[in-house]
Amino acid sequence: ATIQDGIADKYSVYLANANGPADDTKITYDGNKLDNVAPLMLNITPTYSTDKYYVSLNYQYMGKRWANVANAFQLPAFGSIDLNMGYNITKKIALSASINNLLDTYGVMNW
Repeated sequence: ATIQDGIADKYSVYLANANGPADDTKITYDGNKLDNVAPLMLNITPTYSTDKYYVSLNYQYMGKRWANVANAFQLPAFGSIDLNMGYNITKKIALSASINNLLDTYGVMNW
């Protein structure tokens, strides 16, 4: 698990208006939450194995997070599950298969 709380320490941008710098405006986002930094990211992988085979499920969770430093909107949280299986044919030959996003979950990583 990763637990974090990213803050924009010093972050400013200039809003360019008409031609020339005379009417440009500085916008400061100091103290806002960082963009694309989820407060919680989680991976859980229960596994069952024997001498001949293994099977595991990997659950990955990405928490809700701000889409930009201006904190204009948030990207939703989502989770996905991967399935991994393997069979040892001999000591040196193995057959394995993986299915990523087993439940066909939609999630937005960034924009």
